[in-house]
Amino acid sequence: MQGCACLSPTRWRSHSADKGVSHSKRLIWRGDPMAGKVDQAKGRVKKAVAELTDDEDLRREGQIDEASGKVKEATEKVADKARAAVRTK
Repeated sequence: MQGCACLSPTRWRSHSADKGVSHSKRLIWRGDPMAGKVDQAKGRVKKAVAELTDDEDLRREGQIDEASGKVKEATEKVADKARAAVRTK
């Protein structure tokens, strides 16, 4: 499976040690672990700029970005725990 196009190093990890397991079962999706932090930072920047420019729409956009970053981060933590639980079985 070394030449498989779907094995992007940032997104998928292959479990080549699993003999007799189908290709799709050996792949575990890995999201971008920094996506949540990036969105939170982007939201904080937008809110700061909105304060300086008195732009209410930009402030709301910043709040949304910050909240979505927190959700992404929490989702990634839950997914990591689920992956760990599946691996231990």
